Amino acid sequence: MVKVFLHIQKCGGTSVGEYIKSKYKEDEYLELYTSKIPRNLVIGKTEPHSRIKSYLESLDLEKIKIVFGHGVFNGMEEYFSNQKVEYHTLFRNPIDRIISLYNFRRMTVMGQRPSPVIYNADGNIQDLKGELKKEFFIDGKERSFSEWFVYFNDRKKDESDSQSTYDFLKWRNFEIDDFSFIGNEIHIKHLPVINESIKYLEEDRILIKNLLEKYWPDDFDLYKKSDTFPILKTVDNYLL
Repeated sequence: MVKVFLHIQKCGGTSVGEYIKSKYKEDEYLELYTSKIPRNLVIGKTEPHSRIKSYLESLDLEKIKIVFGHGVFNGMEEYFSNQKVEYHTLFRNPIDRIISLYNFRRMTVMGQRPSPVIYNADGNIQDLKGELKKEFFIDGKERSFSEWFVYFNDRKKDESDSQSTYDFLKWRNFEIDDFSFIGNEIHIKHLPVINESIKYLEEDRILIKNLLEKYWPDDFDLYKKSDTFPILKTVDNYLL
């Protein structure tokens, strides 16, 4: 069996990834992140997940036991035709998640975290740092959280650009029933915290909840699904 873990941004996936790497041999796991994929694999391809698909086609996957990363999509069994593929993921309380995402992205703008290299389908590098600066500042004046969140959602360029849990799954062609395990922060509380952001935001959870219920209403229902899995069964039981 090959276990495939979808890393939804700001849901503890980095901690899970480090845990996976500590438990598997290097030739037994595959990280699916933009930074891991050679740029020349995307030229001339514009269909969804083309970079990931080209990358998978270029690899010898015979020894792989577990796959993880932001680039996971539903349909990866095509690349493991002789084995059963099982999908796993983690959800996070939507309020905590958007606060974490705000702080994470702001760290990049402030130069306190390196800007990741992200390629467009044609192979050109996205100006991510420039995009983030537009999110946080209007003519040099800093936006409030509400202004940031509204702009962040209204300026969405395409489906893949959304950061809601619902859209994250939709772009990767996932439905809830496709997952064998959906965990949450309770399932990984024993793991070391990795990738923690500076806390810039003075939290107004009522305001944030109201914004999320307007823009990302489905995320709250999705999060409830992660509570249907037994707490005693931590993420270790599903990934190992």
